[in-house]
Amino acid sequence: MRDPVGGNIVKSKLMATAAFLCLLCCSTATAQWPLQTYGVQSEWEVEVGARILDRPSNDDTADLALVTVDPTNVTVFTGADAVDLNASIGADFRFMRKTNYDFSWEVRGFFNGWDNFESRSGNLRSEAFTPEFLPEFSNPEQFDYGYDSQLFSIELTCKKAIRPGCNFLIGPRFVDFDETVSVDSTFVNPFIPNFAFQLDTANRTRNAMAGILLGLEIRRPLTRDIFFSGGVKGSLLSNFSSTETTSTGTVVGGIPIQSTIFEDSKNAAAGIYEITARLHYDISPGNVSCYAGYEAFWMDAVAIAPTQLFEAFDPPSQLNTSNTTFVHGISFGLMVRAGGAGSRRAY
Repeated sequence: MRDPVGGNIVKSKLMATAAFLCLLCCSTATAQWPLQTYGVQSEWEVEVGARILDRPSNDDTADLALVTVDPTNVTVFTGADAVDLNASIGADFRFMRKTNYDFSWEVRGFFNGWDNFESRSGNLRSEAFTPEFLPEFSNPEQFDYGYDSQLFSIELTCKKAIRPGCNFLIGPRFVDFDETVSVDSTFVNPFIPNFAFQLDTANRTRNAMAGILLGLEIRRPLTRDIFFSGGVKGSLLSNFSSTETTSTGTVVGGIPIQSTIFEDSKNAAAGIYEITARLHYDISPGNVSCYAGYEAFWMDAVAIAPTQLFEAFDPPSQLNTSNTTFVHGISFGLMVRAGGAGSRRAY
C-alpha cells in the first residue's frame, strides 16, 4: 500500500520546487537590500507557532473492501477509510543565533498528532480482520476501528550565506513517526444462545529516523513591512522501524487470552522532503513579525500501522517500509529578533 503518492510524483515536485527557489535566490533583487548584509555575533531569532496539517488518504486503497454487509455485499469500510486521518494542529518552534559573519546555527522542531475513529454495526463481514481459527464467526456484529499517528521532528542546522538573503543548510536531523491501530470486533454464533466472542487486535508501528539534512533557504523583501521566506529541504536518514501486532480474545464472561500475531524490525534508508513558503509582516520593524504560510512534507520508505495490520492477517507477514506518507497544510506564528542591527532581510 502506498500512502498517498508515488515516489516519482514526489521527486518531480521536489525538483521543480528546488529549481524555482534556486532561480529566485540567484535572480537580481527587485527591492532594495540593506547595506549591512552581515550579521553580528549577538544576533538571534526565536520563532513560536503552529501547523495545521492534513494527511490525505491514498486513492489506490479506495477500492479495497475491508468490511462488507451480508447478504448485499455492500462495502461499508474501505482501505481509504483505514488510512484517512483528520487534520490536526501541532506546535512549531525555532531558535537561531549568529555565531560568525556568514554563519548561524539553528534549532528547529515541530510536533503533530492525528487520530481517526470509525464504527460499523450490523450483519458485517470482515475477512481481512478475521483470524483463520474463527471461520464460524466470520460475521462480526460490531466493528470499531481506531487510528492514532504521532510525528515529531527536530533538527540542528548550520546556515551558510551564499549571497544576501540566500542560505545553504546542513546538519543532523531526527524524526520519530509512531502509529497505533486498533480493531475491536464482536462475533456471535447463531447456534449458541447468549454467546459472543470479543476480538481486540492492535498494531504499533514505529519509525525512528536519524541522518543528515541538506537544504536551501531564502528571505526576500516585498515591501517595507512585508517579506517572503521559503525553502526546500531533503534528508537522507537511517530508519530503524519496528512493528508488533497483538490479539486479545475474550469469550463474554471469560478470561481474556492475549497472543502476539506478528513482530519484526529492520534498519533501512529513508528520505524526507519538505517545502516551505511564508509571508511575514513586521509588527515592530526589525524586532517582531508575524507570519503565515504553507508547508508540505513527504516521508518516503516508512512503515505505517494500517499496512502492518493487514500484513499480519495475510501470511507470509513482513515489515513493509515501502510507503510514502504525505502531509500538508498551513503554518502561522510569531518571530522575535534581538541583538545587533537585527535586519530581518539579512539572513
